[in-house]
Amino acid sequence: MVKFHRDVIAAVTYTIKFESTPLSGDVSGDMMLTQSSYEPLVIGDMTVLFEAKWDRDIYEFTNEQQVDLQFFRDVDVTICEITAPGVRDCKWESELFTLAPGTHYFMFETLSHLPTYTVNVRVEMLMDLSDENHKIPVELGVPFDVIIERDGDLDYYTFEITEHQFIDVLIENGHPSLAEIYNDQGLMIQEIYYGQGIVELMPGSYVLVIGENISDAHEIYHFIVHLDPIAIADPDPYTRDFPVEYYREFTLPIDYENRITGTIDYEDDIDYFRIVITTPGSYVFSISDSTKLYAYLYDSDGQRERLFQNYHYDLVEGTYYLQVYGSSSFTVNSDYYVIFR
Repeated sequence: MVKFHRDVIAAVTYTIKFESTPLSGDVSGDMMLTQSSYEPLVIGDMTVLFEAKWDRDIYEFTNEQQVDLQFFRDVDVTICEITAPGVRDCKWESELFTLAPGTHYFMFETLSHLPTYTVNVRVEMLMDLSDENHKIPVELGVPFDVIIERDGDLDYYTFEITEHQFIDVLIENGHPSLAEIYNDQGLMIQEIYYGQGIVELMPGSYVLVIGENISDAHEIYHFIVHLDPIAIADPDPYTRDFPVEYYREFTLPIDYENRITGTIDYEDDIDYFRIVITTPGSYVFSISDSTKLYAYLYDSDGQRERLFQNYHYDLVEGTYYLQVYGSSSFTVNSDYYVIFR
């Protein structure tokens, strides 16, 4: 910096001398990209040496398909992509550089005032190989990694069920996750929030879709997913879509002697029962512990009606499904009974 007194005469000529020390082997930091080539960027672990204050180094990377790069560093350093001569796009460690096929230039700039400065950098290359047209098969009981790279990213997986069973779905670090399970007809049969849930499945092929449940997410999420069979003695299906023989069937009127009994076996458990009405009429519904349990009645058209304690319901002849579930996790392992007469 050169300072002048406020009374200096403008016509005076000053000569300023600069001393410079050439650095041998220094990686180029030419942001105008005038060089024919630059040092290659290494995927994996690399060490960047800054040989003087305000030093910056530029590395070259070429990719043949769209990829995302993420840079992890052990100390502070500015990392930017040179998107045009003299133009840079800098990102935080948690953000991705999304690269179209081609050659790209990355600048590392020191934030230290030390004469020399070394930064250890790990460069991870992410390729989103899973989408609706490229589903990845997974096996029950074998954990697998899921990387959600950006807001709205969805990864698709397929798995097979060979017998009627319950699957414990656990997503490590999955509080921001949202998982959906679809059957082979493309119908969503269950959503799983916050990384944990139990799903009851019939034999068949299924699609598991995993994404994030964060509005305008700016992070990369790395989940480890477990699909583990679990033994649960629940006689009442979770859904209305199972074969008829899986449901317990009751004919109205149902009094105390032949009451429906059930248990909320796990968090988010839902129990369905087949209800047959041969005599149309007005029936009174009641359920034990009605403050903690919800009940709905589905008719043959799939229309449902909320059932309230000791209310009268006019019902016609036909087959219905009764749905019962708990209002919170505190109802797990709770026994209940239903009277409908």
